[in-house]
Amino acid sequence: MITISKDNFITDEKTNLVCYSSLLPKDSSGLTPEFRESLYGALQESVKAMKHYDLLNTKDIWTRDYMPVQLTSNLFLNYTYSPDYLRDQKKYITNWLKHKVHTRQIKKFDLEFVTIPLVLDGGNVIKAIDKFGKPTIIMCNKVLTENNLSKEELTERWNVFFDGQIHLILIDWEGKDENPIGHADGMVRYISEGKVLIANYCDFDDEERLTKPLKKFFEIERLHFGDIEGIKGTEMWNLKKSESWGYINFLQVGNHIILPSLGWKDLDIAAEQQIKKVYGPSFEIESINCDMTDILKDPDDKDANSGGGLNCLTWTLFCSEVPCFIV
Repeated sequence: MITISKDNFITDEKTNLVCYSSLLPKDSSGLTPEFRESLYGALQESVKAMKHYDLLNTKDIWTRDYMPVQLTSNLFLNYTYSPDYLRDQKKYITNWLKHKVHTRQIKKFDLEFVTIPLVLDGGNVIKAIDKFGKPTIIMCNKVLTENNLSKEELTERWNVFFDGQIHLILIDWEGKDENPIGHADGMVRYISEGKVLIANYCDFDDEERLTKPLKKFFEIERLHFGDIEGIKGTEMWNLKKSESWGYINFLQVGNHIILPSLGWKDLDIAAEQQIKKVYGPSFEIESINCDMTDILKDPDDKDANSGGGLNCLTWTLFCSEVPCFIV
């Protein structure tokens, strides 16, 4: 394996290309045709100034989860995508190699990749640089359940596989009832070296469980809504707070961050202001003109393959030129 350092580790702010499933406007399980069309149009409008492509031959819309994770400009991490939440819905499981996922411009992706012998979801992989300058991957510890491993066993395998070059941090899973999918991208996002943003766990008095494994390695910023006048204690907040994790599941391409709308203007504005403040003036923050509440669904719904948000829908990469990694 090539040397991986903070200089060549591809975190979100280094990306410049975004892909999403061609199924989104056509066949997206539990989503209505009207919502699919609206979301697809809004997403395309937001990324029109960027390099962006539809992915063909996918089996569902959640491209983040089954596409390989970019580690450096030339190296991708492959894994086994076989999530427990799709155990009874295997028709939705995409194997990007077997199914020959590609774009209209190319016949196949020709990536240099290494395959880790683990069941993973790409949405459970948050790439970061910690305050000691170490490339880091943060994952929800649901990965232990899916691989039937203890934390010690997983850490040992991880360190051997990456030769100690990438630090692994496991954050605590709320459990199947509270968070069936168990993806870190609805819990924490990377801001900059030594700094992360966490979802509004403080509104639920449930923050320490998440911050405990992070605070040694990162300064922690927090989303918060339950203490804001005009939001605090309202009936609308009681209805929306279970969906508020969707804000942290934003799409980031380089210094451009696209937030989902949850259909309540005051809450949308508060989320945008807070994210703009923690990321700083060099970042462009916008809200997508589409109510994402229809997509944040219970994955146990028999008519839906899973739930998610904007980060889940997209696969972001760094590419020095197009099509730099493609045959």
